[in-house]
Amino acid sequence: GDPEEAVRCFRRGATLGRAGPATAKCYAMWGLELATQRQVEAARALYRAGEEAAAGDATHLRHFALFEKKHGSPAVTRELFRRAAEADPMDTRTWLQWGLWERAQRETEAARRCFLRGLAASPVNSFCWQSLALLEAADARPAEARDVFKKGTVKCAGDAALRMEWALFEMREGDAARARELFQIGSGIVPPHAPLFESWSLMERREGHLDAAEEVMRQLAAACESAEHPPPHCVPPGAEEDEEFDPRDEWPLSPEGDDLYGAPVEV
Repeated sequence: GDPEEAVRCFRRGATLGRAGPATAKCYAMWGLELATQRQVEAARALYRAGEEAAAGDATHLRHFALFEKKHGSPAVTRELFRRAAEADPMDTRTWLQWGLWERAQRETEAARRCFLRGLAASPVNSFCWQSLALLEAADARPAEARDVFKKGTVKCAGDAALRMEWALFEMREGDAARARELFQIGSGIVPPHAPLFESWSLMERREGHLDAAEEVMRQLAAACESAEHPPPHCVPPGAEEDEEFDPRDEWPLSPEGDDLYGAPVEV
C-alpha cells in the first residue's frame, strides 16, 4: 500500500467539518498511521481531535485507549477504557480489551470483573469465555476454570477454538483422556479448526501414540477436503512442523492479535 496516500485520504475525511463517529474514525486511522511512523505526539493530537468530533463515542474511546496502552500512561489508558465502558456498557469489545489489559498487568480481580461484564453484555462471546476460563486456570482455580469452559461451550457450541482451549487446559491438568474426548468433539465442528487437530495430534505423539497422531492429521486433511470453504490454516499431513511448539504454553490472543498490558482499575 501507499502510506502517504492513506494519510491524505484520512486527512480529507477528518477535515470535512462533519461531527460524528465517521469523522472520529478518520482521525483514529490517521493517528494510527502516524503512530506506525513513530509520530506519537502528532497521533495523540489526532485521537483527541477525534474525541471532540464524536464526543462520547465508545468505539473511538476504546481505540484511543488501545493507542495509549502502547504509547501512554496506565492512568490515561485506564480512564479511557472506563469512559468507553460508561458510554456503551453493552460494547463487549471494550470489556474484553479492558480485561485483557488488566490480566496482562496481573490484576486478576479487575480482569475477572471485566470479562464478567462482557459476558453479561453478550453471553455468546467466546473470547470472553475463553479469557475468563484461562484467567481462572492461571489463578490456580481449576474447578472454576472447568465450570467456565463448560458453560461457555454450551453457549458457544459451534466454537471449535473454545473447545480446543478446554482440551489444552485438561492436558495441563494431566487428564489426557478428558482432553482427547474434547478434541474429538471439537473435530466434528464445521468448518474444521486446524489448530485443534494439530494440538490433538501433538498430544497423541507426546503420549507415545504415533499411529493415533497420524490418524488425527489424516482426519484434518479429510475435513479440509470436504469443507465447502476450507479455512486458511488447513494443511496436508507431512507439512512442515515446528517441533518446539507446545500448545500448553499458549494464551489466547486478543481479537486484534497483539500483546496487551496495563494496570488495575475498579469496574
